[in-house]
Amino acid sequence: MEAAVIQEVILPPLPPIPLPPPPKEVRPPEAKAPRVEAPLPFVPAAEVVQTVPTVAPTVAASPVPPQTPAVITPMTAPAPADSRVTHIASLEAEYILKVRAMLHSTKRYPTGRQASQQRPQGKVKLWFTLSRHGSLLDVGVLESSNSNLLDDAAIATVRRGSYEPFPPDTWTGEEQHKFSAEISFTPASS
Repeated sequence: MEAAVIQEVILPPLPPIPLPPPPKEVRPPEAKAPRVEAPLPFVPAAEVVQTVPTVAPTVAASPVPPQTPAVITPMTAPAPADSRVTHIASLEAEYILKVRAMLHSTKRYPTGRQASQQRPQGKVKLWFTLSRHGSLLDVGVLESSNSNLLDDAAIATVRRGSYEPFPPDTWTGEEQHKFSAEISFTPASS
């Protein structure tokens, strides 16, 4: 019979692995202002005098202190995007005002026997879609006046209208735009 002796071997702990040093902070080089030489003063030709250099004994001249260069900073113009956005918004608002004025001028109170008997009054809120070229594509009622006569008269008002094309740069990317309008009807006093 053979016997094997197994002895436990304890290994010493491994030394810690050194971590790499943290990266050094790298700063970008500071931007230096461009060196701009100051212009020479203008001397009229009448004041220019030619001189002949004379030979003088050499004297150690004191160093001339360097002049600091003039720093020119560019003038910053106002951001053109802000003024452009404001301009486009005002063009869109002007167009909407023109459309409302046109709708007001083409509005007609309903006529006929039923209108003269009922004499309905109220407001109709409509939506309508115009193409970029000013043609009416669709129209519908958002909020009824509770009178079919007035609702139909409001739709007829929008259909009767003549619309200008959109001003350039307004509603960019849209070939059509949806508008809303409220049209009020009151019967003429007798």
